Amino acid sequence: MTKRHNAVLNRLQKPMKKGREVRVLSNQPIPECDSNLRPDIVLINDTSKLLTIIDVTIPFENGPDAFKKAREAKKEKYKDIETHFKKAGYKTFNDAFIIGSLGAYDPANEACIRRLGIPHKYAVLMKRLMVSDVIKWSRDLYVEHVTGIRQYRADP
Repeated sequence: MTKRHNAVLNRLQKPMKKGREVRVLSNQPIPECDSNLRPDIVLINDTSKLLTIIDVTIPFENGPDAFKKAREAKKEKYKDIETHFKKAGYKTFNDAFIIGSLGAYDPANEACIRRLGIPHKYAVLMKRLMVSDVIKWSRDLYVEHVTGIRQYRADP
């Protein structure tokens, strides 16, 4: 499951706009907070006092509200970090980037794409590639579960 998650995370990080004044943290604790939580993507702009927290999740599409529940759980998980920065005068954005384990793409991801500054033209391609990656790794999990044989190997 980690390979599926990391495939999406890597595609999301690749085209991100990074500026000199923006610190980018990936899968590590935030030094300014006492929390040991490690969000997938954190952008901190100390100049304009902006904090962005985005965490990738690949839930099973087991009902019409599966994505909503997954998004709420991720927002709640990082709420303390968000509150810490709000008290310091930052404007915050805390959201989840969701693709279902069967390949469904959540339209609410558009807010994350805009916040990361990913160009529209690339975002269209990126979505297709992410869905393909998720289906590939989900299939691999299923085949391994049934046969005990992994179909793909992660790239080194």
